[in-house]
Amino acid sequence: MSVHETAREGFGRAAEAYERSRPGYPEGAIAWLAERLGLAPGRTVVDLAAGTGKLTAALVVTGADVTAVEPVAEMLEILRDPVPTAQPTEETAEDTGLPDGSADAVAVAQASTGSTAHPRSPRSLGFSARADDSRCSGTSATSITRRNGPSRASSPHVAA
Repeated sequence: MSVHETAREGFGRAAEAYERSRPGYPEGAIAWLAERLGLAPGRTVVDLAAGTGKLTAALVVTGADVTAVEPVAEMLEILRDPVPTAQPTEETAEDTGLPDGSADAVAVAQASTGSTAHPRSPRSLGFSARADDSRCSGTSATSITRRNGPSRASSPHVAA
């Protein structure tokens, strides 16, 4: 599945303004996410719909290996400079190009480029995360949403 051309063009043209105007995520939300997903050196997390890398940068700080999946090239270009250790890939959430089992966790924050993937639906993801410990029984996906107030994080553990 691809991103609608109008969305791709719009986000591409506005990538720099998007980066400047969007706030980062509260440290408490990131700490909760890192603890919940066990993010640390030796772990791998995929940031779906990474945009310009607001969440990607926060995930890198945990020491985990981070793959940033983003379908809009102009957004990825902005992400590369402040987050050089992340592995960027210009793909969609539905077709990441990543092999099954290549990540320990999947994170999605404020995805809005027209993707139909949703963290509560592992079948919509273009791969599945590893489920090799007692914290989850299937694909682990987490979303962070900010809607005119404090960030809220949720972490459903969905059996694949």
